[in-house]
Amino acid sequence: MSKLPPAARNLLLIFAIPLIIAVSHDVYINYFSDSQKIAEIKRLQVDPNEFMMSDLGWVWREYSADTMQMARDMTEEASWQANIDPILQKPTMLVALIPLGAAIVALLFTFIIGIWPFQRFGKSRKENKTNYGIYKNARAKQKTTYREK
Repeated sequence: MSKLPPAARNLLLIFAIPLIIAVSHDVYINYFSDSQKIAEIKRLQVDPNEFMMSDLGWVWREYSADTMQMARDMTEEASWQANIDPILQKPTMLVALIPLGAAIVALLFTFIIGIWPFQRFGKSRKENKTNYGIYKNARAKQKTTYREK
């Protein structure tokens, strides 16, 4: 990775956390969840084509069924079927990739425009005693004299 400002790196890290968790969960479920799978790993008899990704709805129902039921109760059935069910049927890794992709696009946009966090990227600001920001190019106050005609 090229040298990014710390704010950009932290933002990408924060948005990468759901993807890391989703990948780790699916690897655990597929390869390390029971003793038979661990034995297959030790014998190196793992078929990568059998790797199954979990759906977001299954993960939500498996690990927090009460919050899923609470969300279902607060949402109209037609709205749930039309808007939420299609998302819950997608693989967790794909859904977790969406915020990271949005953050990358947003950072690319801010880099092109040159706004935060890239507003000083690659520029060195030299401070000295004569650098007063907006006043550095201002003329010194001159004494004004008026002549009589």
